[in-house]
Amino acid sequence: MRRRRLYLKMQEKLTGIALGSVKHSDRHDIATLYTLERGRVAVAVAAGGGRRRRTPLMPLSVVELNVSGRGGSEVMRASGIAPLEVWRTLYVDPAKMAVVMFMAEFIGKLTRDSGPDRPMWTYVAESVRLLDATASASGVANFPIAFLASLTPFAGIAPDTRGYAPGRIFDMRAGTYTDAHARAGGDLFGGPAAEAVRMLSRITFANAGRFRFSREERRQTLEELLRYYSIHLPGLGGLKSPAVLTEVLG
Repeated sequence: MRRRRLYLKMQEKLTGIALGSVKHSDRHDIATLYTLERGRVAVAVAAGGGRRRRTPLMPLSVVELNVSGRGGSEVMRASGIAPLEVWRTLYVDPAKMAVVMFMAEFIGKLTRDSGPDRPMWTYVAESVRLLDATASASGVANFPIAFLASLTPFAGIAPDTRGYAPGRIFDMRAGTYTDAHARAGGDLFGGPAAEAVRMLSRITFANAGRFRFSREERRQTLEELLRYYSIHLPGLGGLKSPAVLTEVLG
């Protein structure tokens, strides 16, 4: 007699931040969310109708939803999706929308194999609220830099800048200052670059708009922050959205 493998059907209410969705069928999309209770999850949601097909979960929307599935299932079915926040500017401001797409892509990669993490989830949710409320163009343009710099403690990779002194070198792999000599193209930064690391440790969402970056300085700073993350957290490479940020934010 063939044995049947039994799975218990589970039902749960989750609070999540939407990261993106892909078409699964004419009736359903598969959406990825970063949830407070489970970390990153994939759920099947009913697809929007009409000629302009839209998912009910826009990137970085914060929602409450019911999920159900069977033990061992990777994708759960979602229902009762209700917004917990109403964003007023994120989806109508092209500059903010570029930042939204960057944050959603980065968070998706960062949390790919992670479980629930209340401090990080709370930080991300608060970051989205602050982006929605940011009024100055320079504050929006520098927001990705402030986001990445302020996220390092929650990711467990905060650099130790207490050892800074003029002439010292910053070692990206050790995350500390050293007296070694910087080498071109390596992971050791001296001179103005070493001082810039200490400067970035002071950037916040509140003061980000006061930092004056040229287009090239902003691009390079974001690139080096992403490299710092990829050194300490392999698997964060290959992001597509930074190129869009550079084009839109200048």
